[in-house]
Amino acid sequence: MAIVYKAYQAGMDRYVALKILPRYFASDPQFLGRFEQEAKVLARLLHPHILPVHDYGEVDGYTYIVMPFVESGTLADILEGDPLPLTQIRLIIAQIGDALDYAHSQGVIHRDVKPSNILVDQRGNCLLTDFGIAKMVEGSIHFTRTGGIVGTPAYMSPEQIQGEELDGRSDVYSLGIVFYEMATGRPPYRAETPPAIFVKHLHDPLPPPRTLNSALPEAIERVILKALAKKREDRYATAGDMVQALQAAMPDTPHTEVATDDETGAVITGETVVEEPEWEAVETELLVTPTEAPEPATAPVAEPPEALGVRSATERAPALRSGVVMRRVTQILSRPIALGILAAVVILVILGVVIGFVFRPLTGALDSRLAFVSDRDGNLEIYVMDEAGEVTQLSRNAASDADPSWSPNKARIAFASDRDGNWEVYWANTDGAELTRVTRNPASDTQPAWSPNGDYIAFTSNRDGKREIYLAGPDGIARVTHTPGDAESWEPAWGPNNTILFTSNRDGKRDIYHTNEVGEVVRITHTPGDGESWSPAWAGGGDDTAFVSNRDRSQEIYTLSEGGTLQRISRTPGGRESWEPAPAAFGELIAFTSDRTEGLEIYTITEEGVRQVTHTPGSGQSWSPAW
Repeated sequence: MAIVYKAYQAGMDRYVALKILPRYFASDPQFLGRFEQEAKVLARLLHPHILPVHDYGEVDGYTYIVMPFVESGTLADILEGDPLPLTQIRLIIAQIGDALDYAHSQGVIHRDVKPSNILVDQRGNCLLTDFGIAKMVEGSIHFTRTGGIVGTPAYMSPEQIQGEELDGRSDVYSLGIVFYEMATGRPPYRAETPPAIFVKHLHDPLPPPRTLNSALPEAIERVILKALAKKREDRYATAGDMVQALQAAMPDTPHTEVATDDETGAVITGETVVEEPEWEAVETELLVTPTEAPEPATAPVAEPPEALGVRSATERAPALRSGVVMRRVTQILSRPIALGILAAVVILVILGVVIGFVFRPLTGALDSRLAFVSDRDGNLEIYVMDEAGEVTQLSRNAASDADPSWSPNKARIAFASDRDGNWEVYWANTDGAELTRVTRNPASDTQPAWSPNGDYIAFTSNRDGKREIYLAGPDGIARVTHTPGDAESWEPAWGPNNTILFTSNRDGKRDIYHTNEVGEVVRITHTPGDGESWSPAWAGGGDDTAFVSNRDRSQEIYTLSEGGTLQRISRTPGGRESWEPAPAAFGELIAFTSDRTEGLEIYTITEEGVRQVTHTPGSGQSWSPAW
């Protein structure tokens, strides 16, 4: 129904996917209402496995949605008639199931879960897309009922076929069909016409998956059969329940790292703690501008015929507010090629002039500037030291500013401040201009950590009664951790593949954990005895996670490699200590705070040794380094 373009957004130096719906829909008020409803739903969904929306609107009868462009393809491209490995099935079901659980918690049902609506990126991570037929349940039951039967026959639930009011269990059924197809190589019901498929969904027994794939474990088959029960009350109540049942039925156990202490030779075994991330939408508070830059597009743009009364793309270039250069990647279905190209050119030029993206470009390159906190002027402020050792004061406020974190291109710094009466997260340009408040909550929001792609800021907050990890992103704020009991989670740091490292006392004392790609919380340090480990930090592109530990009685800096090797890298003399490690993304260099002199100062450590970086004048001190 929609035309999808690969578009280049010059202002952000990135590719996006541009979805344009046929113009004749604009004359249908019901469709326009549905489109606006869909766009608003998408704009408030914030989840790592749901494709987000950058922008949407209507231009001269053409409705459009702008989304991230995902390289690779869809699950439908991967399914070629053969079963997938169980480990791959588990990953896909876990990611899409969690995305559906989150959408359902926001009052949204997808209605068209199928392989072609599951994008798979180059790392194998999944994104649920095309909520074009999704409806909000809350406050809009009549609108949902009058929307007709929408969906794909092979993946529709019995209640959806019968036009009944839907809930999340309809999506559970559709995901069960996808599960069946991944496990057997084909969907359970096939026929020559949609009505014939409808009859099979409603009345035919489900062909047992093991009749098509005898290698499938019986426990896995039982999960599929329950998900595909014809009566919704006989299915899993939620997609999360189905994910948990699949994980329990898997014949293998999740892989965890095993570390060896290079000083004692003791084995530090990994332990997996499963915690399903129950994402919570909070009011929108920030637009964080992405900064990951693809290579510029070089494909030529066709010139529109003069008869259309439209100037060429080159002539229009100065008027483009967004500098978008678009290249069509799909054909208009059921239309001659020439007409498709002509319509595409008209749409591209109109959209290039009128749409305009609200994102601001960020420029800058990786450098060795160091941000830190100091009270050298009598108040806690953020400072920046350049490559030559010159120190510049970034923040100036009577309140306290702390916890600096660079954006990936070092054009901005996020930090925590109590300048508005309680601790909140802010960011500012590196010249101190364009101060923006990220969070707005009567609780305490601190310890911001900017994601490697620039889309999100992780932070610690006690807004729900105790410290947990949250994400602020383009569409609002979501809670990441749900620590059991009275335990807490804090000190977020970004790790490889957009995982989040953090400190938690969920097992009785402080240790380092991370969230992995399938929604599990995995413990990565098991500090021996009464010792503890905290303050994780990872340098983008590196192999090691740095952290602080008192496992040898004094507080020192350690690293844990991706291969599991534990190494102590600081040995502070004179009974003093070292903490707050900050690995650099360039070279083998770690900055840290230490009291090895009379006051707190920042040091760096390499294979050549330790060097003092800051020399705070007077009685002031410096700490909290950030590269």
